Amino acid sequence: MLPGLFDESDDDSASVTRLGYTSLDPVDVGLSLLNDDDLPAMAIGAWGGLDAVIAPDAVCTYCDPDEALTPRPGVFPRSGNAAGNDDESTGAASDLRNGVRFGFISYPEPMMYAAGVTAHEVIWRRDGEWFTNGDPDWAEDILATANQRRDHHTVADLPPATHWSSGDREPHRRGVLNCLDAIRAGEVYQACISAQFRTPMTSRADAARWWLATVHRTRPRYAMFLATHDRAIASLSPELFLERRGSTVWSSPIKGTIPIDRDPGELARSRKDVAENIMIVDLVRNDLSRVCRDVTVPSLLEVVPAPGVWHLVSTVSGQVDDVSPAQDSGIIDACFPPASVTGTPKLRAREYLAEWEPVPRGIHCGTVGMNWGDLVANVAIRTAEWVNGELVLGTGGGITIDSSPDAEWAEIMAKTSTLRW
Repeated sequence: MLPGLFDESDDDSASVTRLGYTSLDPVDVGLSLLNDDDLPAMAIGAWGGLDAVIAPDAVCTYCDPDEALTPRPGVFPRSGNAAGNDDESTGAASDLRNGVRFGFISYPEPMMYAAGVTAHEVIWRRDGEWFTNGDPDWAEDILATANQRRDHHTVADLPPATHWSSGDREPHRRGVLNCLDAIRAGEVYQACISAQFRTPMTSRADAARWWLATVHRTRPRYAMFLATHDRAIASLSPELFLERRGSTVWSSPIKGTIPIDRDPGELARSRKDVAENIMIVDLVRNDLSRVCRDVTVPSLLEVVPAPGVWHLVSTVSGQVDDVSPAQDSGIIDACFPPASVTGTPKLRAREYLAEWEPVPRGIHCGTVGMNWGDLVANVAIRTAEWVNGELVLGTGGGITIDSSPDAEWAEIMAKTSTLRW
C-alpha cells in the first residue's frame, strides 16, 4: 500500500518500530493526549491505507497556501533530525519515518488562510497495529498511558454539552432560489449552496473532545483534527479531494445524497442526482487534465454509505510525470477549490456563491490533509471550525434545475444528523 514504509532503513535511528497494542483505538490515544495548551494533530479513518496518524504536539502555524500541504525540499531528512536540511536527496518519498506535513486550506472567497505543521515524530496505525518513526520508549509511553486511561472514561464522558442553532435556513432558501434563476438563465448548470450551524464552545480542547466523540460514533472516512493558536479544525469528511500515491492521482467526488434509512437504489435511479454527479465528474476530469495525463473514470455512480446517509460517488484518476512531494502544490492549485463544492462552470459558480451565501465558508469546503511524500487531502465537508468561543459547522448541497428549497434543506438536515448532537 505504501512503498518503502516497512523496508529496512540505512540508518537505524530512522527505522520504524512496531508497538503492538492492537486493541487500542485511535480515539483513546487522541483523548489521552488532550490538554488546553498542546493539542495533537490527528487523522483517523482511511488516509492512504492508514487507520490513524497522530502527532502528539503538532500545533499548526500559518503559512502560504502553497506550503500548507507540500513539504519543502529536504524537510523530512532520513536521519530524523527535526532541523531538516537543504539536500533533497536525503528525503525518501512515501515514507512516514521521515515525517508528516499536516495542513489545511480554507475556501478562498472572500477570505483565505492556511496552516501547516511538520511533525517529525508521529505514531500511526495500519491494519490494527501501531508503529512509530520516533523514539520507541516515547511512543510506547503514549500508548501505555492511553491503554490505562481508557478504562476510566466512556464515550458519553467525552464531549462538552452543545446547543446547536437551527441553521441559517432562510438565507439558504434564498440562495437556492437565486441558483435556480441562474440555471434557467444559462449562467450555471449546478452550484453548491452552503449553510451553517453554530454552538457555543469554550476551548479548542473541547472542540477536540467533540471531534473524537463524533469520530467514535460515526467513523467517517477522512476525519482530521488540527489546531492553531487561535482556532481548531474538526473535519469529519467522507469525501476524498485528492490522493497522489507515486505517479497516480485520483479524486472521488460525492454528488447525490439520501438518508441512510432509505433504499440505496433510489439514489442510483435519481435523475437529479445522477445528472449532478456526472456534471461534477466532467469538472474533475477537466481539473485533473491540467496536470495529469491519461485521465480516466475508473468508477462511476457508485452508491456508498456514509454517516447518516447514502452517497453517490465517482472516481477520476490520472498520471503525473513528476512524483516529488514539492510538486503537489501544482496538483492542488489545478483542482482547488474542490469541484463538488463549487459548481459548473466553476468560475461563474464561485462568483455567484460569494453573492448568495451570507457569511464566509472558512475551512468548510476547503481541504484538510497531510503529506508524507504521498498526498492525501479531503474535501472539508461535514467540517466544523472552532474560533472565538464558538464551533461553526458548515454543510451544503448541490443545486440543479430539479432542486427545491425544502428538499435541499432536508438533505442538509440528513447530512448533519450525526453531527448535531
